[in-house]
Amino acid sequence: MEFSNEKTLNLNLKNKFPPQAGPPLADNYKIFMSDTPEFSVKPLEEEEKPKRRRAVPRRKTVKKSPLESDLAMARHLDAIYKDENGDMPDMKKIDVKKGGKFFRRVFVFLIMLGLLAAAAWAGFFMMPSAQKPVSDQVTLKITGPEDAELGATTTITITYENNQRVALNNVVLTMRYPEGFMVLASDVPAENPTFTEWQLNSLPARQTGEVIITGKMYGSPDTVMAWRAFLNYRPTNFQSDLQTMATFENKITRSPYTLKLAGPDKIGAGKEANFTATLENAGTEWLNGLTVVPIFPANFRLSSSTPTLTKTAWVITPGTSTQSEIKFSGQFSENADPLAKIKLQVIWTDAAGERHLIAENEFGAELIKNSLSASLAVNGTLTKAASFPGDMLNATIVLKNGSDSDMTKMSVKLKFDAPSYGKVSVLNWADSEEKFNGVIKGTQVSDTVRRGEIVWDGSKIPELKKLVVGKEITWDMQLPVKDTKTADWEAVKEFLATGVVEVTFTDKNNITQTLTSNQIEIIFNSDLKAEVRDEIKTGATGNDEHAISWVITNTLHPLKNVTLSADIYGDVEVKLPATPPAGKLDYDSVAKHLTWTIDEMTVNTDVLALPFTVVLKTKNPTQNVLVSKVRVQALDNVTGEQLNLMADEIGLTQ
Repeated sequence: MEFSNEKTLNLNLKNKFPPQAGPPLADNYKIFMSDTPEFSVKPLEEEEKPKRRRAVPRRKTVKKSPLESDLAMARHLDAIYKDENGDMPDMKKIDVKKGGKFFRRVFVFLIMLGLLAAAAWAGFFMMPSAQKPVSDQVTLKITGPEDAELGATTTITITYENNQRVALNNVVLTMRYPEGFMVLASDVPAENPTFTEWQLNSLPARQTGEVIITGKMYGSPDTVMAWRAFLNYRPTNFQSDLQTMATFENKITRSPYTLKLAGPDKIGAGKEANFTATLENAGTEWLNGLTVVPIFPANFRLSSSTPTLTKTAWVITPGTSTQSEIKFSGQFSENADPLAKIKLQVIWTDAAGERHLIAENEFGAELIKNSLSASLAVNGTLTKAASFPGDMLNATIVLKNGSDSDMTKMSVKLKFDAPSYGKVSVLNWADSEEKFNGVIKGTQVSDTVRRGEIVWDGSKIPELKKLVVGKEITWDMQLPVKDTKTADWEAVKEFLATGVVEVTFTDKNNITQTLTSNQIEIIFNSDLKAEVRDEIKTGATGNDEHAISWVITNTLHPLKNVTLSADIYGDVEVKLPATPPAGKLDYDSVAKHLTWTIDEMTVNTDVLALPFTVVLKTKNPTQNVLVSKVRVQALDNVTGEQLNLMADEIGLTQ
């Protein structure tokens, strides 16, 4: 809107503002504008507004003046702070403790951390399902026969499935087979010749795949076979690899091999008995590494067998026949057990050298006791004896006639089948001793075993002409074992000898009979020896000082876990070398027990000596021993036998 300097703006406000008391006003208010704009407005009196009627009357609020409010507040504070006597406390003596900033910051930090955690969880659960890999949506499964047959072709299927809405990349399948499973092939080419890894690349969404593996299962019956499969993959909407695992277990519950064992129902003690073992194979092929291992009782002696018993087992040669037969014969001596028992086991040795029992059978027959009993003891034992080069075998023979009639024309033969070198026995028959001068004869049984035997009859022992009822005779024989100087023990390949007594006699019916005694096994271990040396001198303090040496020698077999230990007595001071010649030393000063341990002693190290000094600080008239007998233990690496011997103690002379 524009205004000129001469124009007049007439505002008709008559109806808007009715006349008020006072001087009369013009009908119109005029506003004048000059060249220099100025505004002049004559104040107008407000028009009185009409009062509104209220439907609901309101309470009238009485406002207190500021002074009245302050007085009321003061009275309220006085009521709070005045004591029982109505006195106000001295506000100058009130300490005001400021709040710690550190705790406030920790509180704020915890609040913020809780908020962040809540936000993270909310984001995780609110994230779209397409962004979350769910392990249940990728499945892996192994299927196969729960009961398998030894050596039969077995099929194992590994199934994998992608139930997600996205594809899987970098898919790799890995297998862990049970021990004894031999893989033959798989329908999907593997990445390695052992068939343990498959590069499956990618797996589309909602797709399934499988790998079929064929092979053969080997192992002992009822052994649990554990299978493991791993599937590694990366979803297309994920930035790291994930893994799913599956397991499966089954057993070898059936074997194509059956072992049968046949023999007489009744066996006379000392009588020759014949046995037949038949191994039947219902499968399509024979396993390599099959052996039949006999478990003979101590009172049984094997006489012969076809095929020949190799060490402790018969070797089964694979062939086209469905069965393999073993014939053997032997004799039982009298025993407290009225049954004659033989047990055979079929053992399969796999390529890794593991042994598996796949079949077994046990035979039992009634053992009929003879009226004549014969027994053999070597070094005080009736079953198994341990020996070594340079040892002495002490044999004791006992015969007793328990029948109701005399026995005549008796002949007694003692036989030892022992290791040999160059067709010479390790037993020194030439230096054997016995009081009846029996006839000695030697026979080479095999390239590694030579038999020596000595025979007595009535011309040597008069009681053998006629052994009357109830009569018992006993005699001894000493048979040396050649030492490492008189025998080439390095050329010896066998370390087991057997001994038995055979008796031939004529009974009351003029029938010639033969019986055998119990058989004894003799194991030739290494020639470990221990010696204790002691030199006494007077020390600077006047006390007796014992310069002691423990010396061990060994030349035949390597040894492991060699230990020498002894107790030391009295008020002594023990001085040990800073470094032992081999192994380690351990001295318990409280128990006064000294131990020398050597992990291994080879045949190249034929002598080891440990020097140490024991100073007797106080002499005790009642003390007779300074160092106890030394206990020596070692494991023979060749025979697997534990060696135990004792070395001399060190005494005190008062």
